[in-house]
Amino acid sequence: MAFAAGGLVLLFVALLECVLLWVVGKRYYDRRHSGDRNFWQWCRILLILCVVGVIWDCTRFFLGGFYGEIDDFDVEPNANNSWIEDDRDKTYTVVIPTEKAPGYAAMLYPLLALHLGVVPVVACVAVEIAIATKNLNHDGTNSANSKWVDDSQKEKIVRIAVFVVACAIGLIGFINAFSEVAVTEDFGYEWSQKFGVAVFRTRNGTFMLENGYVYIEGMELTGVVYFGFGAFLTSIYVWQKTNWLTYAVVSFVALLGQAIGGVSSDYFFYASNAWELVSFGLLVWADFRFFNQIGSEPTDLSWKALLFPQRMTTVSELRLETKANDEA
Repeated sequence: MAFAAGGLVLLFVALLECVLLWVVGKRYYDRRHSGDRNFWQWCRILLILCVVGVIWDCTRFFLGGFYGEIDDFDVEPNANNSWIEDDRDKTYTVVIPTEKAPGYAAMLYPLLALHLGVVPVVACVAVEIAIATKNLNHDGTNSANSKWVDDSQKEKIVRIAVFVVACAIGLIGFINAFSEVAVTEDFGYEWSQKFGVAVFRTRNGTFMLENGYVYIEGMELTGVVYFGFGAFLTSIYVWQKTNWLTYAVVSFVALLGQAIGGVSSDYFFYASNAWELVSFGLLVWADFRFFNQIGSEPTDLSWKALLFPQRMTTVSELRLETKANDEA
């Protein structure tokens, strides 16, 4: 069993994602009692789930570096298990029964649910970032001594509408994910290799529909496009409100990087998770910049502060401090 060096690239991406996971996880932990809006904490939970998913996916491909040859399996193509051309990316694959696949191949199952069911909801994070800009100065800094302005009716409608559509897409995604797991358990994985790295995935939609499984085609791209375009459109709004051009530019580049993935499956194999690192990292960056209490000191965005954030003073501690000062 030889190891394909191509898997090391995705291991490196996974390590970078671990750094991002530390940053957003610490951010969530430190802001639990700071008086942050509940919406903001839920956004951080969504980002944590997505970052964990990317780490999980990259780890899966890294392990695939040990199974990049058909000789690694006790399977020979035959009349019932022949090499087939997959219409998703024109890759020739062979079916590997689940009992003959390595145990790590099942890592695909939770990824299906996360990718199809959760990623569309991340569009809500981008919307909350846009809403949070209303109390900031045009240069993006906190407006000192100001009070939080209640959400307008329009903001509430946009929030609910984006969430409802995301949930609808996610629900269909969960149904598809369940069907993909079921067809894999019944018929096995499709195995192929990229740069010597084993790629295990489910049978395609045509096969599933022909065999009586419930499957709605096109939803895999729908969820990603919904999140990607939602993040880009809100980034333009953020740019107009705060003059933060970098946010809009990086959002557009990340969207473009994912969109051209259909041109080459070889490019997409590496670029998909790499661009997700950029997309989620940008949202985490915006969290530090915009998800802060009005009148508080601006968040330190230096790399040292992001990796080793100081403990935040809680609202209860501030009240005790204020009471003590009043009594003095």
